[in-house]
Amino acid sequence: MRSVLVLVIGLLPASSWKNRLLNLLGHNIDPTASIAPVLILGRTRLIVGPAATIGPLNAFRNISTTRIGAACEIGQLNWFTAAPFIVDGSPNPDAAIFEMGEAASLTNRHYIDAGGGVFLGAYSLVAGVRSTFMTHWVDVVSNTMNTKPIRIGARSMVASNCQLLPGAVVPDRSIVAMGSTVVTALRGEEQLFTGTPAKPKKPLPPSRFWTRTSGPVLPFWRVTPSERQIEREDS
Repeated sequence: MRSVLVLVIGLLPASSWKNRLLNLLGHNIDPTASIAPVLILGRTRLIVGPAATIGPLNAFRNISTTRIGAACEIGQLNWFTAAPFIVDGSPNPDAAIFEMGEAASLTNRHYIDAGGGVFLGAYSLVAGVRSTFMTHWVDVVSNTMNTKPIRIGARSMVASNCQLLPGAVVPDRSIVAMGSTVVTALRGEEQLFTGTPAKPKKPLPPSRFWTRTSGPVLPFWRVTPSERQIEREDS
């Protein structure tokens, strides 16, 4: 009965009443958070911080801990999942955890398998569309299913159409280029990583992206002339 109530309430428009009702059913939603109509399925428990926003038509399936930090943004049509047969009894302490640090952003139409755990650092950005985070794999030698977490460093960006495999790590203040595949723990901050598998391409210059104090990256025409001048001077 509880799961049905959560499903129905999750589909309601964003409101303070929706947040209160979800809290009564075991979630932990800050009163200032905004949750558009979403699917909340299975064992999912939402922990959503102040001023965080979750856009419409996202689906959260069996994520036992979904921790969305203050001022985070999630776009629309993303799928977050953790299969119970992978998670149940797993020795991995990060199993079925999806976590976004303060002011992190994840845009639209991404697929997040959090069976092994997915962690986005503060002010990080999963940009564009259709990136895949996959935290489990089949070991054909032992014929077993294993998991490892994926970690995105603080103030880093994963561009559109990237693939991140179990155990992938993106360092702080770095960028993974569009279409790249991260198969292991990358090394070196303020680097551009490209290719399949992703490798260091070149160091990155000093950037306002590393030092910004708000999560969203604004369109150029919404930045004031004085801010544009600062950007030119910094570059």
